[in-house]
Amino acid sequence: AFARFGYQDEALLELMHDIALKLQAHCNSKSLADVVYAVAQLGWADSRLHSLVAEYAMDNIQDFGAQSLAKLAYGLAAVGYDDDALYTAITQAATQQLDSMSPADVAMILWACGEQGHLCDRFMSAVADQYMPANLEAFTPQQLQTAVKAWNKLGFTCPNVAAAAVRLSELLPHMAPDFPGSTGAAAAAVQP
Repeated sequence: AFARFGYQDEALLELMHDIALKLQAHCNSKSLADVVYAVAQLGWADSRLHSLVAEYAMDNIQDFGAQSLAKLAYGLAAVGYDDDALYTAITQAATQQLDSMSPADVAMILWACGEQGHLCDRFMSAVADQYMPANLEAFTPQQLQTAVKAWNKLGFTCPNVAAAAVRLSELLPHMAPDFPGSTGAAAAAVQP
């Protein structure tokens, strides 16, 4: 919690890095994703730790479950770690596991892609065209807002994204999201 207030302890970061190196051969994708997520919640950005994580994830992306992929993507994006190849691998694996993902998992990955500027067309299209229509009602207003904002940041538009934006405006009419490229009636309905 100290990191949230700007506290950085180099000795603690060094210790965490040393532990990560020692455990590297014995970790699994879930525990690794949990560590990345926890470190991001603390606000600590340790490039050495994130490089180790990225290396492990690239070699073992098929071992990450839906929630672990979401925590990995979110945790890395939250501290500003950006790696095109890794985000491509994460979103490809997430696309394959989309049926087993929760709305929270999908929202976290969309947020991470939006924060890092990774369009990842195949994942975005699969979420918008397949996942969102079947699960729109399961999204909380916050998750839906996260998804719509991520699509907007990336300039990704399609009728189902507009439908999600309209649903969001129905749930939270005072928080109508920005929507680029307002060409349809649904998109125009959410313009401020």
